[in-house]
Amino acid sequence: MLEPLLKHNISYEFYSVNEKLEIDKLPLLQESEALLYTNYFGLKSLYAESLKQKINRLILDNAQAFFSHPLQQVDTIYSPRKFFGLPDGAYLASEARLGTTFDKDANSVERCSHLLLRLDIGAEGGYAAFQKNDSSLIGQPIQLMSELTTNLLSGIDYEWVRERRNQNFLFLHDKLQVYNEFKWIKSSDVNGPMVYPFYFYDPGIRQKLIDDKIFIATYWSNVFNWAAENSIEYNAATYLLPLPIDQRYNRQDMERIVYKIKELL
Repeated sequence: MLEPLLKHNISYEFYSVNEKLEIDKLPLLQESEALLYTNYFGLKSLYAESLKQKINRLILDNAQAFFSHPLQQVDTIYSPRKFFGLPDGAYLASEARLGTTFDKDANSVERCSHLLLRLDIGAEGGYAAFQKNDSSLIGQPIQLMSELTTNLLSGIDYEWVRERRNQNFLFLHDKLQVYNEFKWIKSSDVNGPMVYPFYFYDPGIRQKLIDDKIFIATYWSNVFNWAAENSIEYNAATYLLPLPIDQRYNRQDMERIVYKIKELL
């Protein structure tokens, strides 16, 4: 998110969040300023709607909330490759008209290695290629989505994916909510979320789950350099376990995750 700001020499500052991952203190925006909020895990859509009523120039990051509809007069970005097996591509929902034409990306085929490796040898085996692919997207000009990515997206049964994610999420929540320090999660807010955010004060669980072939990513590692130790942001980056719930997993997979976690508690 910082890349375009740095590229165009746009000044910025961070805000703090509370234990619900909501803005701790709303800033008073100047005429030329805007506020960017992330719809964390796809579970903060109602809060985003409430922000719209208070902030005139809101930009919504729905990279983790593919199934959340854009709000009127709110510029919104989406990252479908966080939800589906895609090499690249994103969506922007905006009422702005730039009057500019863009070239179409033609390099998607070169960014598919991590997807093929994941199919062949699993998530861990494809992770290094995923990181390399991510790095290759840095510094790219604005382009239209490639034909390859567009066609991959056109073959997805979105309603089935949304339902499978909901089912997996709600199963984990039913079994783990009593241990989860994120007490703000509501079943009624679930709409095809990205992961199940299990927040538990034991930094050793992550590696033990990875050792059991349950891949758990680390979110927000940059926060360790930006936030004070023991701050809400620092602790969230340390203790959050984003448990996988995506459409590749079924009930049996969720039962295994629950079993392994309870075994470690």
